[in-house]
Amino acid sequence: MGFLEENFIEPILRGGDFNPVNSVTYAAILIVSVYGVYRLVRKFEIKIDKHFFWAIIPFIVLASSTRVLRDVAYGLAYKAAEQTGQLSRFLSVSEPGFNIGLLQQKAFEHLSSSPLPDFILLPLSWIVPFFATPGSYLLTFFLALFIFLFSIAAEKALGKRNIRIPYWKTMLSIGAIAAVISLSVLPYRYPERFFHVTGLTILASVFTYAFLHSLSHYFKKNNRNRLQEAFGILLKKDIQLIMSAHFLDASATFIALKYLGYGEQHPLVEFVTGIFGPESFFLLKAVVVLPILWYIERSDESRDFKGFLKLVILILGLAPGLRDLIRIVVGT
Repeated sequence: MGFLEENFIEPILRGGDFNPVNSVTYAAILIVSVYGVYRLVRKFEIKIDKHFFWAIIPFIVLASSTRVLRDVAYGLAYKAAEQTGQLSRFLSVSEPGFNIGLLQQKAFEHLSSSPLPDFILLPLSWIVPFFATPGSYLLTFFLALFIFLFSIAAEKALGKRNIRIPYWKTMLSIGAIAAVISLSVLPYRYPERFFHVTGLTILASVFTYAFLHSLSHYFKKNNRNRLQEAFGILLKKDIQLIMSAHFLDASATFIALKYLGYGEQHPLVEFVTGIFGPESFFLLKAVVVLPILWYIERSDESRDFKGFLKLVILILGLAPGLRDLIRIVVGT
C-alpha cells in the first residue's frame, strides 16, 4: 500500500480516522488557512467582533452535523456491505468508487424519510461521502468563505441603493438555514445524552472558573500582584466561553469513551486517555488551552488579531465537541 493510500485514503474510507501523518498535514493546512482568512478579513476591513462571531457559528454547527450525517450513512453502508459479503470491497483503497456509491445510496435512503424536497436531499446525498474528516470541515470552510464574499458583495451592491444590510446578517441567515437543514435530517435516538454532556460541561466550566477565581483572590490577598493579574486575565468572559467550548469536547469524549463504548480517533488523545483514563482529557484541555489563551491575551498584537486567534481556538474546541455531542445523541 502506498504512502497516500495508507495515511490519507484508507483512514477516510474507514470513517475519518487520524494518524500522526494526516494529523500533522491537517494541522499545517489549518495554519495556512487561518493566515489566509485573516489576510482576507483585513483586506475587507472587517472587524473581529461579536457580529463576525455570530456569522461564523452556524457554519461550525453545519460542519459538525454534516460530519455526523456522514457517520449515519457510513454505518448503514457498512452494514449493507457486510450483509452482502462486500465489506472488504467497501473498505478497499483500490475501489473508492464502490465506497462512495454505496454511501450515496444509503445516504439518500436515510434522507428520503425527511419531509424536505428532493432538490435539497439529492444534492446532499451526493456530497455526504465526502464529509469524512477532513472533508466536512474543508467543504464547510469553502462554503463559508464563498458566502462571506457573497455577503460582502451584496452589502456593497445594496449600499449603492441606500439599502443597509450588513454582511454578517446575510451570512448568519444563510448559514443558519443550512445548519437547520443538516440538523433536521438526523435521527435523535438518545436525547437524554444531550443533558448528560451539557450538564458535565457546565460543571467543568463552573469548577474551572471557581478554581481560577480562588487563586486570583488568594494572590491578591497576599499582595502577589503579578500572579493575581495573570489569573485575573483567565477570568475574562471570552476566555471562559472558549474553555466551555473545549470542555464540551472533553465532556462528550469522556461520556463516549467511559460509558458508551466508543473509541478515540485521534492518536494523541488516545495515548493520554489510554494511560490516565478519559477523565484526563479535562485536565489536558485546561493545561494546554489556558496557557495559550493567556499568552494571546498578554501579547502585543492588535485587538483584531487576538480576537481572530481566540475565535480559531474556540472553533477547535466547539466543532469536535458539537460533532461528538450530536453523534452520541444520534447513537451512531
